[in-house]
Amino acid sequence: MPRNHDLFDDTTMTFGEHLEVLRIHVFRAVVGLLLAVAVSLFFGDRIFYWLRQPVEKALRERGIDNVAMDVPKQSFYQYLTGMFSGPTKAQDTSQQPPAQPQPPALKSDQLLVRIDRAELLKALGQNPTDTPANPTPANPTPTNPTPTNPTPTNPTPTNPTPTTDFVNVVITAPEFAQLQRVIEDTSRITTFKVEEGFMAYMKVCFFSGLIIAAPWVFYQLWLFVAAGLYPHERRYVYVYLPLSVILFALGAMAGYFYAFPLMLDFLIGFNQWLGVTVQPRLSEYISMAMLMPLLFGVSFQLPLVMVFLERIGVCSVQTYRENWRIAVLAISIASMLLTASPDPWSMLLMMFPLLLLYVLGIYLCQFRIGGPASPIR
Repeated sequence: MPRNHDLFDDTTMTFGEHLEVLRIHVFRAVVGLLLAVAVSLFFGDRIFYWLRQPVEKALRERGIDNVAMDVPKQSFYQYLTGMFSGPTKAQDTSQQPPAQPQPPALKSDQLLVRIDRAELLKALGQNPTDTPANPTPANPTPTNPTPTNPTPTNPTPTNPTPTTDFVNVVITAPEFAQLQRVIEDTSRITTFKVEEGFMAYMKVCFFSGLIIAAPWVFYQLWLFVAAGLYPHERRYVYVYLPLSVILFALGAMAGYFYAFPLMLDFLIGFNQWLGVTVQPRLSEYISMAMLMPLLFGVSFQLPLVMVFLERIGVCSVQTYRENWRIAVLAISIASMLLTASPDPWSMLLMMFPLLLLYVLGIYLCQFRIGGPASPIR
């Protein structure tokens, strides 16, 4: 009977030793990821503020007055410390009167209106040409001889400028405070659940920590895989792994700084065309803001996928050139499936860069590293 061939017969390490090495590298990768997430929690408020900028900018450019929220004055850890140590003087407002901090000249239930003086005098039944500098028409006296010859002493009635004179009128009503709160609530990103803000914050911090720790995680993975590779296989990794990181970074930046603002502008404009009020929801917007760069970064790996298929003998450069029509169709379908939004504008924003990357992949397939390729038959 032929002897059973074990996978690790030709290696110097047993199966258990391989598992132990894998456990060590996975543990190091997880520790690095947890440290990166902890750092992201400290700067998460600024990351959160940075992610809100595209939608607030798109709303302002469309004429929608969006009330931009500032960066929190406390970090996440300071907020937790304040929660467990009790309310501070700035937070303990339950025993104070309901008056909110407002400018000293205007309260929350007051409205400042700027009215043309001529229109105000007309509404009060007075002559708009009368000015405060000449109160004699409102209260004439028999001892004032000036009405017989008003031109030398008071030349203002001959050249009145009531249209450029405005007065500030303060109107007080309790409904103004409610109206102000409604306007602010309808023009900023909202949450529909109590836990939605916290979960969105944790999602942003975990995603940011994953990006920060990605080089360390890939390095640990590479240390485990490199031990089982031949020297010529390692040369491929040394060349194409940095290229993969560069393509992913370029794709993520193109997705966030190029495609995402254009997609928001198109979607907000389409809502305005339908006459629908735009009120973004926090969890859905954060998911879209993080998913768009990620999908663009993954899609920008197309040239390396083409090189890999060419190296293992599945496709050739001639095949890529002759079947470009099928490639355009496949790229169109992939762009439709990979975009974070189902609108056609997002699909086109991803489709055109991928067509250029397809051409780049054909040129990369013509280069050889370490001799000719050894296709798998």
